Amino acid sequence: MKSLLRLYEVVTTCIAPFVGLLFLLHPRGRSRWLERFGVWRLPKGKYVWIHGASAGELNGLLRLVPWIRKQYPDCKVLITSFSIAGVSLAKAIGDEVRLIPYDSPVYRRIALGSSHIRLFLFGETEIWPSLIASLQEASVPCCLVNGRIEEKSYALYSRFGPFFRPILEWLSVAIVTSQESQHRIEALGVPKERTFLTGNTKYDCLPKVTELESRSLRRLLLGEEGRRVVTLGSAHPGEEEWWIEALRQVKDDVKPLLIIAPRHLEKLQLFRSALDRSALSYSLLSEIPEGTRVSSQVLIVDSFGVLEQYYALADLAFIGGTLVPVGGHNPFEPAPYRVPICLGPHTHRIQTEVALLRESEAVLPIREKQEVIELLHKLQKHDAVLQSRAERLFQLWQGFRGATEEVEQILHRALFPFEEMANSRSAL
Repeated sequence: MKSLLRLYEVVTTCIAPFVGLLFLLHPRGRSRWLERFGVWRLPKGKYVWIHGASAGELNGLLRLVPWIRKQYPDCKVLITSFSIAGVSLAKAIGDEVRLIPYDSPVYRRIALGSSHIRLFLFGETEIWPSLIASLQEASVPCCLVNGRIEEKSYALYSRFGPFFRPILEWLSVAIVTSQESQHRIEALGVPKERTFLTGNTKYDCLPKVTELESRSLRRLLLGEEGRRVVTLGSAHPGEEEWWIEALRQVKDDVKPLLIIAPRHLEKLQLFRSALDRSALSYSLLSEIPEGTRVSSQVLIVDSFGVLEQYYALADLAFIGGTLVPVGGHNPFEPAPYRVPICLGPHTHRIQTEVALLRESEAVLPIREKQEVIELLHKLQKHDAVLQSRAERLFQLWQGFRGATEEVEQILHRALFPFEEMANSRSAL
């Protein structure tokens, strides 16, 4: 195992500069570029380290920060992500926020310096072999939270079992969100007594936008106009084509305001190109003067961190990543606002949630482009089906909440076993 790990570390150290050059080709990739090589300038001290690849993964992990501050009062909270969007999300919550360096001991030593890591929490499937191995050698607990082992990941880890198995065996705790993931991670080497099944902490969200705020924003965008609003949340290039085609085929009195919130802002030009080809009028959110109504047929949200506002004012929400083979994003984000949701057939990343949504008739499936047109007609007619789906979605979301407290209890039992034993004895 050690020889394989050393080979992996040599390879990652050598190829990192070439990967770094690719990031330089993109404007967003240049931001904080040196941090990927460990140039962190991290103040000396003790840290609890939280890592999530994307803003979506971090959204769930950040709910554990209050518990971390309570359990580790002498530590600062270090938050890392692989994406600029993740870093932007974490800025207001972490004491130190950085892009994670490439998985090499060279860049990691530069990053951490003489800082002391007390605990490492990471989300979903972010397994960094060299990082986890080095933390384990230093006796730092490593805990997987909101774990999800997809079929492709499972096939990869199984194929390179002699390399990944010892790393996964080192995990202090693996908290996963589906039975399938639990079976897979146990098969990959995590002992059964250290695997736990819970919900996903990212669903423990409370509405950030009040009804008054959503009404005000809607009035600001549309005035007293009675246009309906459809929000495409976390949209990926290609998904907008289904909606553009539908808008072109329905009559003017059926056309809603289509709001597109791209998952990745660096791909904004792809959405603009699709709209240019369609001849539909569109506006960029950043270019609309304050107090000006949206007169275009499409509004592109080119700002980060405001998706929830546009879910809150929507009459219908589309969950991105489901009309292209990405696998889907958080289907419950519109739920607190009782907004009906629709999604396409590619849902492998959220298959547990989607199975329950379909069973509860809390979602509107899209399999063909004609179904998008039919949805727009239902929307204009204020079809009761949409509202009933929205109410069922809300009720189902309520049932999904509570994972954060459960995860905190599992972590506490695993990380503070002697305290748990003392509490048990005092109760006798």
